[in-house]
Amino acid sequence: MIVNSTQGIVAARGRKREVGRAAVLLFAAGVALAAAPPARADFIARFTNQHVDVDLRFEMGQPAIGWHDETNDIEYEADEALVLVGTAALRSRPASAAFNFLGVGLGAPVWVLPQVQDPNLVFLGIGTEEIDPGIFQNDEVTLSLVGIRGPGFFSLWTTDAFGSPTPLLTTADGITTADRVVRPIGSHQDFNWGFTVPGFYELDFQLSGVLLSGQPVSSEVTTLSFSVVPEPASCSLLAVGTAAMLCYARRRRST
Repeated sequence: MIVNSTQGIVAARGRKREVGRAAVLLFAAGVALAAAPPARADFIARFTNQHVDVDLRFEMGQPAIGWHDETNDIEYEADEALVLVGTAALRSRPASAAFNFLGVGLGAPVWVLPQVQDPNLVFLGIGTEEIDPGIFQNDEVTLSLVGIRGPGFFSLWTTDAFGSPTPLLTTADGITTADRVVRPIGSHQDFNWGFTVPGFYELDFQLSGVLLSGQPVSSEVTTLSFSVVPEPASCSLLAVGTAAMLCYARRRRST
């Protein structure tokens, strides 16, 4: 009987150690995922709630794409800045079938930087004020979406006074030549920028136009980076790990 009792105590201690290891692993994994930085950490600027434009330019005889922090009047190259899409961007997909372009079901979460300014979010537009008139035919240029890397779908659209959307770019149905925005020179407009899953997104754009001479010109493919609030899965894992650690600590104190 003494032997059996000793074996039982040893076995119980072994089980506690395994529970402790599992709790530690869950907690560590949650911390690592929830605190994981974007794919790059060398951005000069991180936009959180500024008024910002995707800055369409014409430099050295070629179209170019960058950023313009309108709030602080600072220009950045495309690879120097990251747009942060915070928790205040969380919305539910509207019931109207007009929003099917988002690629998610009715009531599903969508993270949106809206075309109407919200002081808690980046107010993001597209501007062509840096391009002089009389360079391009019809005084217009075209911004095309040509690629995406990220965990979900991306869309760009406008809404009218009644809330009806006009989609301009959407990746839910694949990227085609229809995913483009034609902008007049010397203009500025704000849009809705939507993402369906939290995480890090890289959107590839190309700016093009036809010069007065009839020559078509295009920019290099340019990547703009966005970070949407940490993934719920990582936050849940952190919560589960924390609960397991607390439970394990209580059991140790009780014994």
